[in-house]
Amino acid sequence: MKDIEKIHSRAKGTSLEWAFNYFQKENISFDNLIKELQGDFSEEKVMLLDSQNVDGERQLKLNSLESKNNEIRAIFAVNMLNEGWDVLNLFDIVRLYDTRDGSWIRGKYKPGNTTMGEAQLIARGARYFPFQLDKR
Repeated sequence: MKDIEKIHSRAKGTSLEWAFNYFQKENISFDNLIKELQGDFSEEKVMLLDSQNVDGERQLKLNSLESKNNEIRAIFAVNMLNEGWDVLNLFDIVRLYDTRDGSWIRGKYKPGNTTMGEAQLIARGARYFPFQLDKR
């Protein structure tokens, strides 16, 4: 709970601020948010994937991420985007380290070259987004 409160306290002026404003508007408490995330990212809904363990079943799940029946919520990939894997839908990017080469400057986080390179690599994979967002 303290981690999410810390993230909330640092979200001012970022895209996360919009998310926290939405949670507040919808009366979603931090406790409920944490429970929802724990369920959505439970072990059976997370796929560990790299170029060494892509089997037929995993490939089917990868190719049907848009399906309402596919409950995979996270894919941790090692170098998959470098190897020509096209991602049809990419919703969240989870980094497994606290920071890379970015820094906080006057209360705002400035991504470093490594982070920007990762974003560009992921953008090459995120080719299809069939949803329309409301204008703000």
